[in-house]
Amino acid sequence: MPKTNTLKTILKLVLFWFIVLIIGSFVVYFVIPALFIIFMVAMFVLFIPMFIELFRRNKCPKCKRLLGTLYTKYCPMCGKKIR
Repeated sequence: MPKTNTLKTILKLVLFWFIVLIIGSFVVYFVIPALFIIFMVAMFVLFIPMFIELFRRNKCPKCKRLLGTLYTKYCPMCGKKIR
């Protein structure tokens, strides 16, 4: 029957898991902010064009003035009926 050194094996195993946990903690430390940045960039890419279009589409047909979020029946500059 071969002689096994259980203490040496246990120490190797403990050292291995210690290294795995240290490396894993650094991976988590860098991956979570990276995922947050990717999520924020995706939200900006999705929503900013929607807000730009919201402000640009409300335009007077006669004088082409951008009215932004101003929703009136008549253009305040030229008096043309919009709606």
